[in-house]
Amino acid sequence: MSSIILSPTSGDARSSAKRLDIQVLRAIAVLLVIAYHVPGGWHLGGGFVGVDVFFAISGYVITGSILKSSSNRLQQPMFFFEFMRRRCRRLVPALSLTVVLTGFLIMFVGPADQVRSGIHSAVASLLFISNFWFLRNFDSYWNPELAYNPLLHMWSLAVEFQVYLVFPLIFIAVVWCVRAQPRAMQVRWLAIVVGLCTVVSLVAFLYLADVRQALLFGADPQSIAFYSPITRFWEFGAGAVVALGFARASTIRSTFRYAIKAIAIVVGVVSIVGLGSSDTTGPWVIPLIAATAVFLAIPTNLSHESRSFGYVVNTLVWVGDRSYSLYLWHWPFLALLIWKSATGVVPIAAALVATVVASDLSFRFIEQGRWPERSGFRGLSRLSRPAWAFGLAVVVLVGAGVAIRTDWVIHTGSTNSVATVFPPSSVDATAATVPMYNCGALGPETHCTNAGANAPEILIIGDSLGFRLLPAVQYVARQHGLNASMFWSSGCGLEFQRCPEPVRSYVQSHSIVAIVVVQNFDRASVYVNGAEADAGEVPQCDLSVPISECAAHLKDVREFTARAKRGIRDLTSISPHVLMALPFAQQALNFPGCLTSGVNGAAEQQSADFACGWTSVPWQVRRQGLFPDAIRNVVAPYPGVVLWDPLTDYCVDGRCPAVIDAGEVIMNDAIHMTMEASRFSIPTIEKFVTAAIAAESGT
Repeated sequence: MSSIILSPTSGDARSSAKRLDIQVLRAIAVLLVIAYHVPGGWHLGGGFVGVDVFFAISGYVITGSILKSSSNRLQQPMFFFEFMRRRCRRLVPALSLTVVLTGFLIMFVGPADQVRSGIHSAVASLLFISNFWFLRNFDSYWNPELAYNPLLHMWSLAVEFQVYLVFPLIFIAVVWCVRAQPRAMQVRWLAIVVGLCTVVSLVAFLYLADVRQALLFGADPQSIAFYSPITRFWEFGAGAVVALGFARASTIRSTFRYAIKAIAIVVGVVSIVGLGSSDTTGPWVIPLIAATAVFLAIPTNLSHESRSFGYVVNTLVWVGDRSYSLYLWHWPFLALLIWKSATGVVPIAAALVATVVASDLSFRFIEQGRWPERSGFRGLSRLSRPAWAFGLAVVVLVGAGVAIRTDWVIHTGSTNSVATVFPPSSVDATAATVPMYNCGALGPETHCTNAGANAPEILIIGDSLGFRLLPAVQYVARQHGLNASMFWSSGCGLEFQRCPEPVRSYVQSHSIVAIVVVQNFDRASVYVNGAEADAGEVPQCDLSVPISECAAHLKDVREFTARAKRGIRDLTSISPHVLMALPFAQQALNFPGCLTSGVNGAAEQQSADFACGWTSVPWQVRRQGLFPDAIRNVVAPYPGVVLWDPLTDYCVDGRCPAVIDAGEVIMNDAIHMTMEASRFSIPTIEKFVTAAIAAESGT
């Protein structure tokens, strides 16, 4: 059996028995996750798999911890509670502090539309059920509406804690069943049982990760594969199998060890690249876990005194020691950048420095309790860590409960002050979004199966704006017994030839009753929206010059028109019934960021055309330039194409609001409306679909 050495997950990070190569693996894993979460164009596509590496390491470490106990000890009823006490002592203090401080960050400086879900996710994080909460409320990990949530990364700690509840019970049950047999035979039976559980979990993971156009317990199977501890157990199991002695590194010659590790590194890199290209979990993660298992099975002799790599080893071990705290703190700081649309090099560097400082303090004073001998905090941190951590959790839970029950958020007054009175919708927000539970894979490709798998359907093609309109289309499709599908990709829409190949293949093999095209057509002609302004963009054209004389804008419109003419031919060949949306309303200020720039800071930026929470219709028309006319000219020869101006649904009394009535936020940012706001388009879509069905039936 390979040697079992405890890591900081189960013991003191300063332990001399610590395997430094495992700490290096931890460092690589957390750096991958941080690299993935860096906002803007700097992130590493497949870095999210660092969590998978953590799971495999955790399985190895906790198995080693359990195996250090005698067979008699494993059979005692109190072993499980002692095991969980150690796990809670390790996880709860640092996590509680992070959630408490992040909770205050959410309430006082977070975007207005994120406060309620942020408080809910804080409660779920403290209860170690955030994976199920995110699955139930947002479905996919890649749901754009989760991009703002600073506690999204807590899902993995929930999965880990839930696996901890099961792992020792498996060991206790197996050892009790074979208690009369020698220790070596007990370990062999443990390896067999854990191996079988690992295989079953892997099969379930692969099956659910590949399921399309189906639902399981009202959720997308791919999201279940991502969030469920059952479908993640195999990653813990891979590490456990190594610890139980399936890999006997002592019999491998040193020359072969280096060759095997070199191959494992290549396999791991290829796996990360493959996952980055797909941007979702799936079979590509298996080679990475296999590579991780190889490094766990074959110890690497690293030394702090190594002359060639001493500095690198010291740095990576330092990072590995603090990997838990780094994981906890990195995302709240980076999410703050997204809230403020500050994704430049300097803000990102500042957030990363803050992450390192906070993580080192957490590691020293919370994880290890390194308070001065005469400090009153020393006894508190070492003797009563679970107690004060539980106290913090209670404070947050009670405070969150009061905040939620009283509907109190720090921005209520601000949102009310900028709200525009809006005509009521015939369908409320909940009724409009509930049908989304019939949809699978909320992301670039979404399928809502309301009838049979081969039933006719309404197809949405476009970019992220189309994703936000999906609830309204799905609501109408469900009323008519049709399926609804959505594909979104940048540039995909009226310029159909720019859509990815899967979109073109899909429409050829399915019965499409009608197509809805929703795309961000306009450019920064004479005005920039809030997101563009924060990114440093400037208008293409001078306001003092007629738009028809702006060469840059005319060039964009000509190129767009040429592509759109070909695209509309392709679209109408799929279905003659096309609902073509003109440009959607946008905001000159990046709402709700303008509400967090100081007390009534947005009022200073108010003009005749815009302020925090609204933009005028004339502003919208001037910004859109010649694009609406170009679209009208392109679709004019096609009688089945219906033009729709979203400004008629989302603007009132000359204003296009971002927040309405009693403070309801209907725009997540300067460009995208909320999914709940799509309900205001239901009458338009209902009229279009009814006419398309009537035309197809000849009535």
